[in-house]
Amino acid sequence: MQTWILTFNRPHALNRLITSLGRQGIRSNIFSNHPDVYLSEESEKYVDKIIKNTLNSPESNSWCARSWNTIMMKAFEEDDELICIQDDTMVSDNFAAWIN
Repeated sequence: MQTWILTFNRPHALNRLITSLGRQGIRSNIFSNHPDVYLSEESEKYVDKIIKNTLNSPESNSWCARSWNTIMMKAFEEDDELICIQDDTMVSDNFAAWIN
């Protein structure tokens, strides 16, 4: 199962989510609608792949619908199970148990 996080230049929220998932044994892939992705040292070790949407300028809106479609196409090339989550989502400490 792959986990993909959609982000738009919210490093605090993104790192919080990556770390929360990572501490539960869930690795993440990042799809960013902003050219800058800032990962903390701790969260960096839980990330497998970062894809930046180079069609958006730093000032644009996040274009979430198109991004989710792209994430799904990329993820389903390699796997048949997928978790899609936005960077500002809070997950519980037992999230991994819930999805297993």
